[in-house]
Amino acid sequence: MNSDMKRLLFRHILFAGMLISISAILVNLFTKMPLQINIKWVILLLLTASLQFLGRKFPYSEIIPFLFFLVIIVFYMPYAFISAGGSRGDFLAYTFFILIALGYVTKGVYQKILFAALIIVFILLYVFDFVHPEMIPTYNPASHFYNRLIQVPILLIISYLIIKSFTDAYDESNDRLYYYANYDMLTGLLSRWGFSELLSKGFHSIYRDGILLLIDIDNFKLINDHRGHKTGDEALKRFGEILQGYFSDKKNLLCRWGGDEFIVLFFDSEEKLDRLMEGVSRDFLDYINKIEPLVDISIGSVHIKNCRTVDDLLALADQFMYKQKKAKRKI
Repeated sequence: MNSDMKRLLFRHILFAGMLISISAILVNLFTKMPLQINIKWVILLLLTASLQFLGRKFPYSEIIPFLFFLVIIVFYMPYAFISAGGSRGDFLAYTFFILIALGYVTKGVYQKILFAALIIVFILLYVFDFVHPEMIPTYNPASHFYNRLIQVPILLIISYLIIKSFTDAYDESNDRLYYYANYDMLTGLLSRWGFSELLSKGFHSIYRDGILLLIDIDNFKLINDHRGHKTGDEALKRFGEILQGYFSDKKNLLCRWGGDEFIVLFFDSEEKLDRLMEGVSRDFLDYINKIEPLVDISIGSVHIKNCRTVDDLLALADQFMYKQKKAKRKI
C-alpha cells in the first residue's frame, strides 16, 4: 500500500477517535456520569485532533502512526480500561478496532512491535481485572447501554470505511497493474505480453477463423535519426490511433508487438481487410511522408487456421512481411 493510502487511512482512524470521543462525552453528560470519566475522552479528542491538524501541515511519516499507537496501547488503554469499568466496558471492541488499524496503517518492525504490545497489554489488563476486581470502578448499567448503543455502531462504520478504502485501493492497484502488464503505454494497444496471452488461450478455439497481420514500419529509424525520438514516439502513437480508427470493432485485437512492429487480429472477410488496410496505409503515409518521405509499411498476412501453433503463425507472418520488404527494395 502506498503512503498516500496509508495517510488517508490514518486520517480516517483519527477521525474515528474524534467522533467516538465527542459521542462518549455527550452520552456521559446525558446520563449524568461523574465528570472525571470524561478525562480519557478529552485526552483522546485532543490527541487525535492535534494529529489531524499536524498531518495536514507536514508530510506523512511512518513514525507518527507508530508513536500514536504506541501511546494509545501502552499508556492510554490501561487508563481507559480501568476508568471505564474494566472488562464490563467496551474494551474488546476497541481492541479489535486498533488491531484492524495496525494491520492497514503500519508495517514491518513497527507493526510487529505494536502487535506484540497490544497482545501483552490486553492480557495484563484482563488478568488485573480478574485478580483485583475491587480496583475497577462500577457504573450505572444505563450508561454502559447508551455508550454501546452509540460507540459500537460508530466503530463498526469506521472499521467498514477503513476496510473498504483498503479494498478499493487494492482493486485499483490490481487494475492498474493489469493495464501496465497487458497494454502498451505509448499507443494504448495491447502489449506483446498481453496479446500473446490472449492469442495462446484462444488459438485453438475462438481465434481459429481470424487473420493475423504483422505490420512493420519501414525505415522507421530514419525518423528517430533525423527528427528525434519524440517525433518517432508521436509517429508510433499516430499509427496506433489510425489502426484503432479503422479496426474499431471490439472483436478485433490490436497490438504493438514491439518497436515499430504492430499486429492486427482480424475477424471478417479478406476483401474487407484489404479495404481497411488500404485506408490505414493511405492515412499513415499522408501523415508520415511529410516528416520522412522514405517511410512505408510492410505487411505479412496469415490465416490462423492454416497454422498448428502460435509460433508457426508468427513465424509465417514474419516471413511474408519480409518478402514484401525485399520486393520493395528491388523496385
